[in-house]
Amino acid sequence: FVLSRYGYKLPGCLFVMNTKDNARAVHEAALLSIPVVGIVDTDVNPDPVTYPIPGNDESPQAINLYANFAMQAMLEGKALREN
Repeated sequence: FVLSRYGYKLPGCLFVMNTKDNARAVHEAALLSIPVVGIVDTDVNPDPVTYPIPGNDESPQAINLYANFAMQAMLEGKALREN
């Protein structure tokens, strides 16, 4: 695999705010067996998303809320891994 040749590694997870606009990234993550956490609105098929979160992906307030929750979860996970 080309990435491992240069010392890079695949991400453990992909977090996507708008799965409809980023469908290609979701598809590529599935091809690479990377789990996807994504905000899924009513106009999107949730099947390609590993961990769908139902919600509004167009409201700036909602996006801010989701981003803060994701950041908080990542920081907590990092702290647990270091201990």
